[in-house]
Amino acid sequence: MICIFVKRKLQMKNFLNLLIICFIFYGLAFSQRKCGIEYLNQNKYTSVRSHYNQKTMGGKKVIPVVFHIIHNNGPEKISIEQCKASLEALNRDFRRQYGTRGGSMGVDTEIEFSLASLDPSGFTTSGVTYTQSYLTNHNINNDYNLKQLIIWDTQRYMNIWVVKEIRGGNGGTVLGYAYYPGVVVDLDGIVIRADCIGSREIFPQGVYFGDNIYNRTLTHEVGHYLNLPHTFDGGCASGDYIDDTPLVAEPNYGSAKRINSCDNDMPTDLPDQVRNYMDYASDHVADMFTDGQKQEMLAALNIFRSTLISNTNLMLTGTGKYQKPKASFWVSSQIGCPGSAITLLDYTRGEPNSWEWTLFNANFSQTFTTQYPTFSLTQPGKYSVQLIVQNLTDYDTLIINNLIEIQDITQNTFNVPFYEGFEGNSFPPPGWNVINYDRYNPEDSITFSHFKLKGAFGQSARSVRMNNYTYSTYGQVDILVTPYINLQGLTNPHLSFNLAYVQLNMQNGYPLILSDTLYVMVNAECSGWFPLWMKGGADLATDTPWVDPFVAFPNYLWRNELIDLSLFANQTIQIYFMNKFNGGNMLYLDDITVSNLSALQNTTSFIPNVYPNPFNKELHIQTNQFPTILTCYDLQGKVVYHTSYEQQNLILDTQAWQAGIYILKIQTQNHTYHQKIVKL
Repeated sequence: MICIFVKRKLQMKNFLNLLIICFIFYGLAFSQRKCGIEYLNQNKYTSVRSHYNQKTMGGKKVIPVVFHIIHNNGPEKISIEQCKASLEALNRDFRRQYGTRGGSMGVDTEIEFSLASLDPSGFTTSGVTYTQSYLTNHNINNDYNLKQLIIWDTQRYMNIWVVKEIRGGNGGTVLGYAYYPGVVVDLDGIVIRADCIGSREIFPQGVYFGDNIYNRTLTHEVGHYLNLPHTFDGGCASGDYIDDTPLVAEPNYGSAKRINSCDNDMPTDLPDQVRNYMDYASDHVADMFTDGQKQEMLAALNIFRSTLISNTNLMLTGTGKYQKPKASFWVSSQIGCPGSAITLLDYTRGEPNSWEWTLFNANFSQTFTTQYPTFSLTQPGKYSVQLIVQNLTDYDTLIINNLIEIQDITQNTFNVPFYEGFEGNSFPPPGWNVINYDRYNPEDSITFSHFKLKGAFGQSARSVRMNNYTYSTYGQVDILVTPYINLQGLTNPHLSFNLAYVQLNMQNGYPLILSDTLYVMVNAECSGWFPLWMKGGADLATDTPWVDPFVAFPNYLWRNELIDLSLFANQTIQIYFMNKFNGGNMLYLDDITVSNLSALQNTTSFIPNVYPNPFNKELHIQTNQFPTILTCYDLQGKVVYHTSYEQQNLILDTQAWQAGIYILKIQTQNHTYHQKIVKL
């Protein structure tokens, strides 16, 4: 999806207006596209986010919507059901609804959209009108004529005109366009192609432009309608004028590979936010608004469109709490253990004022009447959830069967010593679990997976990989969870595992070193997750940053980690390996072992003695395993010293070294050790 700005003169209105146009090119080089950024900066777009006040402007807002289907009895005459699917997808995106494609790493904007049930005369309506006209073959130069076919009061309804095609806009096929707030009332609204309305997931039998249509063209255009510019409109000078969206030099298209197109973000240089709805990523990739964008939209609603969202207008248009509600919900965690806290998350449209939740299975039933009930379950099994909501007008019911599973830790517990090397054919192995929060976006869902080409130190054929290299959901977490492990019988319990990881030396655009973080947490006796260990960036890395995917790496680039579990002695625990993505490279895990420290030290202990640190004229290194390879890198990854030796004590003459920070890597046949050293 591509948007451009075109300034044109309307013959029937003697003024200049800015039009926001979205289109896709066929065979037209992207370098030929011209975007009227100067018109945005000088004539139309005015940020109002500085006027945002959480106390007076925060809280859920409801926008009445009407679809005008302009057709000539062709496939563009889409059904009311397809329009309803479009509105459902729009709400999922703007509310960041967990459990759906819209529930990614952005924010809940607290903006909802409600299909009008009353027309401007007060008569009942479906919220969808049909007008037969040849203007369904639309040219953007006929914008005024199209809207004069039918228009509802634009101060009371968000008008969406749906047409067969849109021509114009410097060539290419136009998908849609919208005006910023403040345009004259007889032009305000959105024009969009019929085959970009709706979502294949929600209404698969609809008429769609391509395979990956999930309503994101409309989400993008509504962003403009609510005063959001493109993330790249001001280029590297100012981006979209919103602080928490990184600067973007030019649009990111299609699957939107990671890039750092500007190097002047403040206070920290950041890569482009390619998944933002206001960039040009494909429908299956775009999935987020930021908090700053939310503030801009809410401020614009309160300043420019206050009548639209007023309670009086909701009553006059039969929207929000003045129409039948639509029950919608999800749960904070689908899998738990006895006694763990679980919260039900309400996403009902229609501003309900009462909630009746029923949690049940064949042997159990419990009722709650708050909007977001939190509870715990003591008996293992699967539980279904029913929600009955009611507002001023009507009620609605939704049941989701087997939504929650409480696991029986007494039946699924492994004894110690515990070991998993991932050499089997199934993944995750029996009793293990992978938690993947973006699994509802199947085309871009990446999480822990079975890697069948390499095990730790080349001693086995398989391991676990987290493919951070092709991931793009910044801030997303993925979790690898062990089975329940009974520590009874261990006098000094420890966790041992092997890992391999490098940071990404991103060269697409301005160079940038990107890093991820690995956390190890423990859940003891279902009491909640306890943070135990964390490493990220250079501390996590087993080599200097790579430009290429971290795949074909030498065996010595593995490292062993040893973690004390004595705090949880004699308890039943689960161990939680959490990867937090921030643009880095591949992470590998293998040989996850829980046993006594003495047993683990026999095979994994390797801690060289490096002193003094900081150092000046010489550096002493003591090891107890041979042969040994020693390499020292500066922070740019340049090798400043390299040698191999077979002696317990090594003394390096460092008088000629430049003052600064270095990374020392010491390798033996079975171990790799990294340490940061400082030359004075």
